[in-house]
Amino acid sequence: MQQQREHHSSEGVVELVDNIKVSYQEWGISNVKKVIALHGWLDNSNSFAYLGPYLANVGFHVVAVDHIGHGHSDHIGRGGSYTMNVKLVSAVKQVLDTLLWDKCDVIGHSMGANIGLMFAASFPERVNKFIMIEGIGPLVKPAEQTPKCLRNAIEKEIIITKKTSQSKWYKTFGEAIAARLAAVKQFPGEQFISHEAVNAIVSRAVRFQDNREGEPINETDGPVQFCHDPKLLYPSPIYHTIEQAKSYLVALTAKTQIILGEQGFPLDFHVEFQDRTKILTDKGLLTLVTLPGSHHLHLDPDHAPKVAETINLFLNE
Repeated sequence: MQQQREHHSSEGVVELVDNIKVSYQEWGISNVKKVIALHGWLDNSNSFAYLGPYLANVGFHVVAVDHIGHGHSDHIGRGGSYTMNVKLVSAVKQVLDTLLWDKCDVIGHSMGANIGLMFAASFPERVNKFIMIEGIGPLVKPAEQTPKCLRNAIEKEIIITKKTSQSKWYKTFGEAIAARLAAVKQFPGEQFISHEAVNAIVSRAVRFQDNREGEPINETDGPVQFCHDPKLLYPSPIYHTIEQAKSYLVALTAKTQIILGEQGFPLDFHVEFQDRTKILTDKGLLTLVTLPGSHHLHLDPDHAPKVAETINLFLNE
């Protein structure tokens, strides 16, 4: 893990049409083969702190974005909404347009896999190969639950806004790491995440109370505060239906690899997993792989090397 992270990334920023700035990290700038990497919910581009340098070393130019509201990117702003990830999908297109990338490979983890699928299905001419790590497409709700979801979103938004008006300060960076480690216990199944993986993610997810620049160096540094957009915690007022989620898979044209962790999100968490994967299997597009590890297997040091090797082989087939 540490050996890979010693390959320093370059930083970049893309300003979207609505003036929101999206930050990204990139590795292997001089390489011809292009990859855009999309992280999961409440993570950031450091989610690819292992994969980015690894793929750069084997010939890829990798750009890992901080989604809007995450990492070093702007928040969505007053009146904005993250509903159904529409803004985040649009940002992917605008980043690629700014980079002048006509076509590339797409790697998405968790929420990033959902965003990647929506992009790859809507703009199939822009995608060579597509990889979903611990993801199978957007979250869904039955259409008849729409009124219930809308009510819940409105009520919870008011409560969450009041609670997050003053985000918590942690005395040290180490305390912020501990909080993120504890959060994994709330997830279904037997999920886990390594201290090293959390360190990487949290180091790009906090701000110092004294407004200094740069990532924390020691776990005693602080005080720090998580800087993601509180709106990311709002329940969505509307979800894709199962039929809509499947429509993305029907429209997908890129050869697709799905990588699951043996102790990742349980398959029953992914609504109609078998039906969704069957769509890609019947089209001859799917390679499904289960590897040791949990939800962040691409970043955990014990499992990331095998994930990286598996991805590299798929991209070079």
